[in-house]
Amino acid sequence: MDFEDILLSIIVPVHNTDIRYLDKCLTPLLHITDSHVELVVVDDGSDELTKNYLNRVMSDCKNSKLLHNEKAQGPNQARARGMDVCNGKYVYFVDSDDEVDVNNLQAAMGVLNEVEPDILVLHSQVIASDGSKKEIHFTDKDMHSRLVQYMINIAAWWMQIFKKELFNRKDFELYTESYVGEDLATILPVATHTDSIFFFDPLVYSHILREQSIISSMELERVKDILGVTKHIASIEYKYPSNWREEVEWLAIKHCLYYGITNAVRCGSKTKKEIKPYYQTLSNAFPNWKKNKYIHNDCLNDQISFKLLVNGYWNIYLYFWRLKNIIF
Repeated sequence: MDFEDILLSIIVPVHNTDIRYLDKCLTPLLHITDSHVELVVVDDGSDELTKNYLNRVMSDCKNSKLLHNEKAQGPNQARARGMDVCNGKYVYFVDSDDEVDVNNLQAAMGVLNEVEPDILVLHSQVIASDGSKKEIHFTDKDMHSRLVQYMINIAAWWMQIFKKELFNRKDFELYTESYVGEDLATILPVATHTDSIFFFDPLVYSHILREQSIISSMELERVKDILGVTKHIASIEYKYPSNWREEVEWLAIKHCLYYGITNAVRCGSKTKKEIKPYYQTLSNAFPNWKKNKYIHNDCLNDQISFKLLVNGYWNIYLYFWRLKNIIF
């Protein structure tokens, strides 16, 4: 395989993923025969069962690389290691318990080859445990409106394919200081500092919500990673001002106040001392966040819990959270 001819590197970090889900994820990727695609799997300190499975299924795949980390280093550290050895012009990061439509992915490669965008945003879906599906598909005919929708919903690696060189710039490398929010901390600065974004309409990716995910099983110290992420995206925005300041601020509001506090409460935070850092960090990073236009326009405003938290009524939110858990 001529490394110079590789268009797309698919990077999959793995840490003790249930073999049933891992097999569903990797099998279609391993059967891609296009010589312009390579698969890079990074075993991030997994157990022997996972290691043995990976060694077995990848031993005969010519267009693949398997790397082993002796100890778990975190998802973005694993992705960074995959980036170090991959040869593609573009990189696509896949979660090891999700599923990819490889036929549509290969069709997307045609767009990469012809248009050569910095970022190709993919049509994805989120599948809940009850089987319900939420489409992540930006279809507005007005390109600016489509870009706005993308910018205020950036949160996951699997939503888009990136030109690898985007991460070679100083201050835009993969953010490796956290387990939670590491995707937002890396993707948002990159996306807001490029003018070459294209959209691909056929469905490519299915993100399947699992109880074993980092978010669903994280401890309080992991939740606090969101504070560092908020500081990071603010520092990049101030250092390299973009045309998306309000959208960056809105994502900080959502992640710091909503996702941060709701998960902190779920992990045991009950006092003002424990909750205050989320408000303080956001206010330090974005002093005028309460004037952000998306506070009144985004769909999150339909949720009572968000309205309570954004207005500082975390104690009322905590009361209702406790009541809900007593009843159910």
